[in-house]
Amino acid sequence: MTDDSRATYTLRASRSFLDRLKRAADDAGHSMNAEIINRLENSLPADSKLEAFLRDEAEELWHLGRDAKQDYERITKDLERQKNSLVSGEPVDGMLLGQLIVEHRWAAERLSDYERRLRRIKRVLGE
Repeated sequence: MTDDSRATYTLRASRSFLDRLKRAADDAGHSMNAEIINRLENSLPADSKLEAFLRDEAEELWHLGRDAKQDYERITKDLERQKNSLVSGEPVDGMLLGQLIVEHRWAAERLSDYERRLRRIKRVLGE
């Protein structure tokens, strides 16, 4: 660091806190200043990296949600066809019907999960 890029800050803390900080610095093999800087840097996320990550996650969830919605709609139509066949007295494959019911429930849960996670990320991003 050059002198122009440094800033000074006076820290006021209790003696017991400073003693704990000194012990932690000694245990890590560096100065109290390095310990303070290290802890502060670890506690402050890089906003731009975090925002980029959240935007990537949001985009991925949007695509997953779109695909899950298409699956849900397709399975819903298949279930409706099976229901209509059953009502009209046509033969229905019970194994297929059971599988469709399970897949329908699973697709609905996936879609709901993706939408919920996407809403949470957008709320964090302020969108």
